[in-house]
Amino acid sequence: MNLLKSLQEVLGLGTVELKVKTLWILYNIVCNSEKDAMAIVDSGLLSNVSLALRQPVISVRQEALWVFSGLFHKLDDPYTI
Repeated sequence: MNLLKSLQEVLGLGTVELKVKTLWILYNIVCNSEKDAMAIVDSGLLSNVSLALRQPVISVRQEALWVFSGLFHKLDDPYTI
């Protein structure tokens, strides 16, 4: 869980480049397994990913959309988000 908390801090306070890389890492975690996807949901990181959708930099928004796309693809019931 410490890693997820660190990623949450980077999404909140990091530079654009760090946010893009963090969202890419989250996408890869989400795509690993349903258990990992639920860990992201349970950690509360989705609120930070949602905030990334409002960033003025398009690369940050694109990576945030990839995270949500991976979640919807990996989870059997996307309404659990």
